[in-house]
Amino acid sequence: MNKLDFQDKIELLRGELHDLADRSGITSGVVLLKSQELDKLLNEYSLMLGKDE
Repeated sequence: MNKLDFQDKIELLRGELHDLADRSGITSGVVLLKSQELDKLLNEYSLMLGKDE
């Protein structure tokens, strides 16, 4: 996945996370799972950026 792919996916997951939180509440299990998915992607993105330096 390239940098732009990561950025697009991150923005998509952020939007999904906000929508889920609005519908289900911030402490909902589905919100937690989506947050973990976003965290994992952000960590992968950070690692990729570190390799580019």
